[in-house]
Amino acid sequence: MAFVKVTDASGREWQYTLNPQTVCTIGRAPDNCIILDDPRASRHHAHLRFDPQTGAYQMIDGVF
Repeated sequence: MAFVKVTDASGREWQYTLNPQTVCTIGRAPDNCIILDDPRASRHHAHLRFDPQTGAYQMIDGVF
């Protein structure tokens, strides 16, 4: 199991559990897995996905 620690612009901190079977979306829009309170972030800013070849998560800019 993997986790990502998030600190947004307002200083709010929390931990999100990543699931290798699903893509984790990040942005300001309420339909994201990780919702950022940061005016610099776009509505659908980035996403995290698991790469089974490397066994690591990749952060990719934009939507998938």
